[in-house]
Parts: sequence; C-alpha cells; structure tokens
Amino acid sequence: MKRLVPVLVFAVVVWPQPAAAQCATPPSAREALAETQAAFVGAVERSDSGVALVRVESIWLGDRLPELVEVHRESEPQDPLEVGDRYLFVTGEVQGGRAEQSDCSLTAPYTERIAALEPDSAIGPLNERTPMWTGIFIALLVVGAWQASRARRRVADLEP
Repeated sequence: MKRLVPVLVFAVVVWPQPAAAQCATPPSAREALAETQAAFVGAVERSDSGVALVRVESIWLGDRLPELVEVHRESEPQDPLEVGDRYLFVTGEVQGGRAEQSDCSLTAPYTERIAALEPDSAIGPLNERTPMWTGIFIALLVVGAWQASRARRRVADLEP
C-alpha cells in the first residue's frame, strides 16, 4: 500500500489532462473580446476532425477576412460545430483564410446576448465579386458620359 501511494500521486500530477481541464475558467464573451486579435461571426458550412469551413458574416476585431475561413481547432473538440449554425469565433491572428484556435479560445453559438456585444466598428468580409462589379459600373458611367458628350457636340454642330 505504501508503494501504491507515490505511484498514484505521480499518475495524478504527471498524467496528461484533457484539454478542457487545462484551461482556466472560460472567460466571458466580453473578456475574451478584450484580449484577442481576431473575432468574427460566421455560419459553419463544413466541420470535421477539428477543422471547420466558416462563411464569415461580420468581422468584429482584426483585419478584413475573406468570405470563407478555415478554423483549425487545436484538438478534436468535445463540442463539435454544427453545420448551418452561426457562431462567434474568437481566435488568434487569421492568415490566408486560416484561423488557429486553441482549446481555451472562445467559440460561442451566436445568440441575442452575443449579438448585443457587436461593436459599431464591425465590418463585412472581403467579397471577391465586388471589385469586378464596381469596375463594370464605373466603365458604364464613363461610356455613358462620353456618349452624352458626343451627342451634345452633334446637336451643337447642327444648330445654325
């Protein structure tokens, strides 16, 4: 029995703990937002093996993001993200459409209570289609102005 006690103490102290047990008490959403580099709201399009493909709807903190971001969770989460559901993701820096999220990071279902925390400075994601449509619109305005100018000159040439 005396030999068993040190072995049990060693096992409890050294044995790897589940990721959730290693985290301190999870912060509130407000605290997590105050201490993070990136936060965004998005709907999960695909989720498997700790990687979720998220369609970004609103960026609360950090640089502008593409419409689709891969969120890589540190380990296989106990609470998998449900496809189609919306979440607030609080992550480290997002680079190239990839966000790394530790087991202790906050990911919370997007509720009315979370929505109330949205900052006035929230922005939408980068939309790759927007620049093309903007360019076409500007080109049409230029062509229209040029045509109107030509029409005025013709009328002026016809007047005696």
